[in-house]
Amino acid sequence: MTISEKEVEKPAPAEAVPLSRRLARAAAILFVTLVCVEITSCVGVKILAARGMFYVPPTTANLAEYLRTRDPQLGWPSPVQPKDDLDASGSRIVPAFPDPSTPACVSLYGDSFTYGEDVDHEHAWGNVLAKNLACRVANYGVGGYGTDQALLRFRQKKEDAAKVVLLGILTENILRNVNSYRELLAPGQPLSFKPRFLVGADGALTLVPILTPKEADLPRIFEEPQAVFEHDYFVPGGPSGVSKPGFPYLATLIGLRKNFRMRAAMSGEPSHAPFYKPDHESGGLAVTSAIARTFAKEAAERGAFGGVVIIPLPADLKYLKDHGAAAHAPLVAELTRAGVPYVDTSEKLLSSLGGKDPCSLYVKCRGGHFNEEGYRLLAEYVQGWLKQQNRP
Repeated sequence: MTISEKEVEKPAPAEAVPLSRRLARAAAILFVTLVCVEITSCVGVKILAARGMFYVPPTTANLAEYLRTRDPQLGWPSPVQPKDDLDASGSRIVPAFPDPSTPACVSLYGDSFTYGEDVDHEHAWGNVLAKNLACRVANYGVGGYGTDQALLRFRQKKEDAAKVVLLGILTENILRNVNSYRELLAPGQPLSFKPRFLVGADGALTLVPILTPKEADLPRIFEEPQAVFEHDYFVPGGPSGVSKPGFPYLATLIGLRKNFRMRAAMSGEPSHAPFYKPDHESGGLAVTSAIARTFAKEAAERGAFGGVVIIPLPADLKYLKDHGAAAHAPLVAELTRAGVPYVDTSEKLLSSLGGKDPCSLYVKCRGGHFNEEGYRLLAEYVQGWLKQQNRP
């Protein structure tokens, strides 16, 4: 019998799988998938949280010790535990003129870049400038300061008789100037409060004093900083996009796209660059320029020349190289309009590189300060600018 002649047996039709079973199987697959995605997202959130991309509420802190050792107006440095590298006047030790009773021709105010972090006293740019000018340069820079704290420290140092006083503005300081709780901006210091200024319609500054909490206040401060720090731009849930990590972690990761640091990373610009835009919701440009104007004005009232030194980060030099203009150009325009003397060291530092990586002037590219060469160049450029101003 041929194949064509025999009847081909057809397989019995498969028994239909009940709809309820198919739905249960699909639900199980979806559940397992979501669990895997959520676990992966949780790991990602923890990694990013460790890198400061989220606000993680602190759990413990020694309030009594904090209040005992902090400066009641500025927050830090401590008035009762002076650092070993400060002299009797509160200045960083100046090896070129170690006697603090020697009158200073120049005094410096600002943050860790003004202080000269990551190098020894000899190579701090204040000391290099002192040697170049052949006169004492008092250095009152303090690590972590905002420009607001630097102005307040200048006000505290009423005994500062230098005829030239300089306010160092690191480009990133504009973030600190709209921040009151440092833990929101730079995690790792649960009790790190600072004052800040607000700018009125007339351009005048109004001080928001530093928070002085009680022990009973800490849980609320840690868990709900947005309910305590009315004028802090970086509170969770605010326009900065800063958020607290939590379940569902996938949603937490998706929400990260709103974070100001993530937005900057995606646009390829420094995280502080948008804050210099005149219409930025933080008001960072207005408050930073007002602080600079006030510093220059109050210096003049003391009979001193008050000027601003703009200090860039590696990202600023790269941005300047790529775009042909500084991200902080609006601040320069504001200082020019207001007649505030300033020196922007960005272009000179970039030109000094001769095509080398901007990071070569810093101890490390992210989170590091100038190296000895970077501080030497900074002192050199400030000295040249002072000479143009017929100072000191």
